[in-house]
Amino acid sequence: MPTTETYLDWDHRHTISANMDFRTLDRQTFFGIPYTENLGFNFILNYGSGMPWSPPAKDQDAWKYENTERMPYTLNVDLIADKGFRWKRYYAKVFIEARNLFNKINIYDLEDEEWYALQVDADG
Repeated sequence: MPTTETYLDWDHRHTISANMDFRTLDRQTFFGIPYTENLGFNFILNYGSGMPWSPPAKDQDAWKYENTERMPYTLNVDLIADKGFRWKRYYAKVFIEARNLFNKINIYDLEDEEWYALQVDADG
């Protein structure tokens, strides 16, 4: 029976979520810039530290290597920009949504641990 401790598969050490909203109302503008009335920008940020993974076993005792490594961190930033238009007594809003704004490729799961172990930089 092993007497060592190992990380569990779902050991997610750090998670940060933030939501920032910048908005103008009727007759307000961003820094005096024309046509920025009823304009809004919403940023949603999600960060997570790397999850544990098990490199390929080098000998018969595979349990020694269970969840000893960490995958890279994950980062995702979404943006929603909207503009409202008022005409007489009507009000309409147009929006655009950008998911994964910085196009970062995040690793959430490993299909082939042996291939990944060969690709990972030894220094981190």
